[in-house]
Amino acid sequence: MSNEYPEGPGYKQKGATSQEAAEQGEKKFETIRRKVRAEYDQGNFTPDEIAWRIEDTPANVRPRCSELRKMGELEPTGERRKNDSGASAQVLRKVVKVGQQQLPL
Repeated sequence: MSNEYPEGPGYKQKGATSQEAAEQGEKKFETIRRKVRAEYDQGNFTPDEIAWRIEDTPANVRPRCSELRKMGELEPTGERRKNDSGASAQVLRKVVKVGQQQLPL
């Protein structure tokens, strides 16, 4: 795998099945990450709302949002919304970096 988490998909144990699955899915995950970034250019959303907007599953989108948070590209707004399961989810927003300072959009 070319990149380690969060730039690439994570796995628990080197040489294990989870590493193999992560490496096989890397291209797909980067495609989803690009779609997620594009949606956050449009506004603030929960990961499940993004999944609905890009016609994917929350199971595929939530980890990509977590990766983008770890990479400093997304941050919580402080707002929470209910997702389809009724659970409360954080609303995230895109972060713009100006010099060394991060500014929320």
